[in-house]
Amino acid sequence: MAAMLPRLILRQHEIVVEISNRAVTLNPGFSPTYKWLLAAHGHLGNTGDAASARQHLLALEPDFTVRSAIARSALTRQADIDHYAEGLRRAGLPE
Repeated sequence: MAAMLPRLILRQHEIVVEISNRAVTLNPGFSPTYKWLLAAHGHLGNTGDAASARQHLLALEPDFTVRSAIARSALTRQADIDHYAEGLRRAGLPE
């Protein structure tokens, strides 16, 4: 997690995907990993991969939405929050 968040903020989406995929393999039940992975896939336009990540995330947190992501996020700068939320939207997460 510590490596994913700064990479997402820096718009290094491919690196977020690499790190997240490794983290998911190690602990597939840890939902925060899917959140960053989903946002990165959304920004990259990886619709198939985004659908898979979204399915896993929503199986773990069925009520997770863009709104709840923003409310729970540790991000403080509005530009970073907006970037995270936009990635989730592009990945098909419900508002």
